[in-house]
Amino acid sequence: MSTLDELKKRERELLYQLEDNGKENYRTKELIETFEGYDRASHRYKSDLLEETLLQRNQLKNQIFEDLAYHMDDLKKEKFRLEEDLDAVYYERRKELEREEETRHGH
Repeated sequence: MSTLDELKKRERELLYQLEDNGKENYRTKELIETFEGYDRASHRYKSDLLEETLLQRNQLKNQIFEDLAYHMDDLKKEKFRLEEDLDAVYYERRKELEREEETRHGH
């Protein structure tokens, strides 16, 4: 397999990973929105809950939001890493095309 073919393969892999990252980011946002909806609904019933139950619910909710926020941060970092890798592939591919062009023209 030529270097150009390898770069094209790597480019496809990175694009698929970037797409998967975007889908995971979207699903995480949906989860956050769902949890926020549940949180709003739970406030309507708050008067029926004991104080200790409220504290536990808030702790759990905060932990869930914190975990999801960390996951979002990880997804963003992975997105930037994938974009950097993709940029590197584009750069190497361009260099490889330039080398092939030079070879064809005898430079």
